[in-house]
Amino acid sequence: SPAKPAAPTPPPAAATPVHPSPRARSPEKSSTQLPSSAKIPPRPAPPVKKPLPIPTPKPRPAPPPFKAGQKSAKPGPPPPLPPRPMPQPVPVPPPSPKPPIIVTPKKTSEPPKPQAAAQPPP
Repeated sequence: SPAKPAAPTPPPAAATPVHPSPRARSPEKSSTQLPSSAKIPPRPAPPVKKPLPIPTPKPRPAPPPFKAGQKSAKPGPPPPLPPRPMPQPVPVPPPSPKPPIIVTPKKTSEPPKPQAAAQPPP
């Protein structure tokens, strides 16, 4: 039996991109370069769907002018609320009768000599 080659060489047609459709006779000829005898009639264009007309909102008719004392059929805006009273500030408790604590500097064993002692007495 004849020895088979280890790696079968691919056919030369596989090197060029093959058209996927079975109608393509050869990979060299593209779909645009068909012979005049094999002309395909142009496909009819698909029917263009017209977009649905968007209904434009019609302007509302102005309500008839109301006479004084006439009740409105439609519920109008709610009546304005009465002005709210300003929130009262929280009352500050009066100062306690305790005397305020005054922080005094602690006296050291050797008080710093005042600078007035450096001058001679008059």
